Amino acid sequence: MDAGGQNKITADKPLEQIRDLLVDVRKMGKRDLSLTYSFEVILSARLAQMLQESGLTGFTLRPVWDYHKPYQGEPRLFQLVVTNVLPPMASPPTEFEEDWPRPKQCGVCGRRAYYLKHTRFWGKIKYYEETDIYYLKQVMGQVRDFNIAAERFGELRGSHQLVLITQQAYRWLLEQQVKGWKVEPVYLVE
Repeated sequence: MDAGGQNKITADKPLEQIRDLLVDVRKMGKRDLSLTYSFEVILSARLAQMLQESGLTGFTLRPVWDYHKPYQGEPRLFQLVVTNVLPPMASPPTEFEEDWPRPKQCGVCGRRAYYLKHTRFWGKIKYYEETDIYYLKQVMGQVRDFNIAAERFGELRGSHQLVLITQQAYRWLLEQQVKGWKVEPVYLVE
């Protein structure tokens, strides 16, 4: 607390979700996996149960409630909350955009948001390819099946952390025929 008795947010204090999500459950349809606009991962009850029974590590599940009837009955959806935060990426070789025109650091809490460097732009076409992500090999001792990056990406106000999964989690998702997700490789360096 500061001298006025107000809580001060510091960059070393992680953001914490204090309430369960409320969504329009009907929008999920028959899908097992979806994202909110703020990149929260939503799972069907079926997939959530299978994930809990899988033995995979690095996550917890929170109930997601229908905003039409909040906190009534059993939840039909669950939020995948990744709990294992990896150390910062190896930079270099991971490259971040340096000249993004909007503020990349919060003046109040000191948090930063990044964009991966783009390898090419094609004139007026907004096509780009982001550079690869690298971690030091020493990070492997801290990896769980589900992980989040220490860095936040995107616009500062709506920034999010990337979810990183192991080969074991990748194979499990393939075996379960879960649709609606995409992976990019992460590289390890000395």
